[in-house]
Amino acid sequence: MSHKTLAFERGTYGPQGDQTGYAARCETCGAVTFGGFRTKTDAKAALLHIEQQ
Repeated sequence: MSHKTLAFERGTYGPQGDQTGYAARCETCGAVTFGGFRTKTDAKAALLHIEQQ
């Protein structure tokens, strides 16, 4: 099964928390990350799904 992730703005990052952060959600299984990732790619990478055989 292939999982599809979606990244969106949520939270902040940076020394003073003044830059927009990103979070991600898996549309297949519902897994989510907390906000605060620097890029959308980083947020999506936090949801690595490994299929169990």
